[in-house]
Amino acid sequence: MPPIPDNPNILCNVTVYEKYILIENSLQFLYLYFIVSLMNSVCKYFIVSAAAIALFTGCTASKKQSAPERNGEVKSIILRHDLSGTDLSGMDLSGANLSGKNLRGASLAHALLRNTDLSGTDLRGAVLNEADLTGADLSGADLTGASMRNASMRGTDFTDAIMIKVDLTFTNIRSVRFRGASLGGAIINRYWKNKLQSEQVKGLKSVIWVD
Repeated sequence: MPPIPDNPNILCNVTVYEKYILIENSLQFLYLYFIVSLMNSVCKYFIVSAAAIALFTGCTASKKQSAPERNGEVKSIILRHDLSGTDLSGMDLSGANLSGKNLRGASLAHALLRNTDLSGTDLRGAVLNEADLTGADLSGADLTGASMRNASMRGTDFTDAIMIKVDLTFTNIRSVRFRGASLGGAIINRYWKNKLQSEQVKGLKSVIWVD
């Protein structure tokens, strides 16, 4: 057994030194723990960011790759005669010749139909809500029961078209041609009543005017 020191302060100094070492070790452990946790968080951030970038890049590439396929689909649509019930919503069919085709019950909501030839087309029950029909030719088309709410119709031609029970609410028809069109039972905003009365429109007495 080692001899007990004559000076009792030595024991106190040893005890204080041991406490200092213990505290220093604890601080070092906490520091290392903090560094490791920080590095772990940074790694997770970069992993998540990389995954998000990869996902976004993949989606963009997929969209770019599908564009030619979409164009090919449009061409095949133009060649078909019977398009009844077909979902064409959001498609760009501007300038296409769809004259005389069967589009009964088709969905053309949000479609781009600028300068499209739809003359003599069967559009009975078709949905053309918010479609862009600027400059489109729908003369002689059958639009019975079609929905054309909030559609763009600058310069659109409905001469002699059958538009019985068509829904034209919230649609600006200021520059639209309706001469000879049948509008019996159509739903139209009252604001356009005077315009239609001057267009020699048929069935105007049974039009449903809404505010």
